[in-house]
Amino acid sequence: MPTLPPELYEAILDHLGGDSTALRTCALVSRLFARKCQQLLFRSITLGRPFKQFEGSIVSKNWPSKNLYQTFSSSPHLGRLIEEFEISDATLMNFYREELSWIRKDLDVARILPLLGNLQALVITGNYMGSRLNFRAWKPELKFAILRKTPSISTIYLAYIRNVPWMILKSIPSLKSLYLYQVSFVANDATVLPVSAELDADSKQAELETLHIKTTSREEWRSLYLWLQIDNGSFDLDHLTDLTLDVDFVIEEPQTSGPEEIHGIAWLLQRCSGSLRSLNLIFPQEVASPHFSSQKYLDLSSMPSLQELCLHGCVWSDRTGSQNIIPWLVRNISEVPESCQLQRLTLLFTIEDFEFLPETGFDEAVGKIWQIS
Repeated sequence: MPTLPPELYEAILDHLGGDSTALRTCALVSRLFARKCQQLLFRSITLGRPFKQFEGSIVSKNWPSKNLYQTFSSSPHLGRLIEEFEISDATLMNFYREELSWIRKDLDVARILPLLGNLQALVITGNYMGSRLNFRAWKPELKFAILRKTPSISTIYLAYIRNVPWMILKSIPSLKSLYLYQVSFVANDATVLPVSAELDADSKQAELETLHIKTTSREEWRSLYLWLQIDNGSFDLDHLTDLTLDVDFVIEEPQTSGPEEIHGIAWLLQRCSGSLRSLNLIFPQEVASPHFSSQKYLDLSSMPSLQELCLHGCVWSDRTGSQNIIPWLVRNISEVPESCQLQRLTLLFTIEDFEFLPETGFDEAVGKIWQIS
């Protein structure tokens, strides 16, 4: 009976990549399958909350991080198979308190991170149901382990975390993709990350290619864009091709000039306009307010490489009491130059307080948008 080439085995196993049960079974069937199955099983690992185990009348607590560390201690080669590593406190709970987060107490994640020799992506996710993870409250061993691991990875994904020191993102020359969802940053001090001077050494700039940002408060956005403006040595935005911006905040008081937060958005859009190929912009209603209408928030004429554009926002609400958004959209879309490489335009609009929608002029204004697009 002829022997099948290894490439055929691997192609078949690749199709089982999402079925961990099938992969574990195949790994036990033959040594021919074991190596490829291990690669697929350990490519992406998520460590979640401890859970209770019931064996008859005995109840014990199972710590996934402890089990994983024991596995790597006995089989070190498995740690080198992990490409994406997630530390997560995201779970369905009726009531979540960050003060009880398992990440605060854990000792094994700090031991695991140095064993991941080929790690490419680090993901840290809090729980969207309650208060965000508090980086300041984590054990020093975990903070240092994260700091020492980040310089070698290419993707960072942070979600629902507060008090994150900027030093974490300061010296990551390999970083290509950065995802930040409801993360607030702080300047580093001894209470956040007591670190020695050599860990803060300058290094090559990270040439970011993908940047996705979602904020829900002024504090989150300010902590991000002010640092980007001040610290030009960490990120090179001249190579950014994929940008998603969802910056949400409410103007509470009338202002004579554009709010600082909107200026921050305009600065970031302008900073990477020359290289952008994909822009997904969830725009706040304030961009078309009388206080900011004279300012240049979005300049599509300065994006010659743009191929995909998605504009998403509210075009009418009783809170704003005006139709300024629609003329703003018409004006900006009209600025797309004919020489632009734009291949796809997606417009996702919402209407709040529909019963108060003006009876005259609204449909006509929306029609102009479709004519232009």
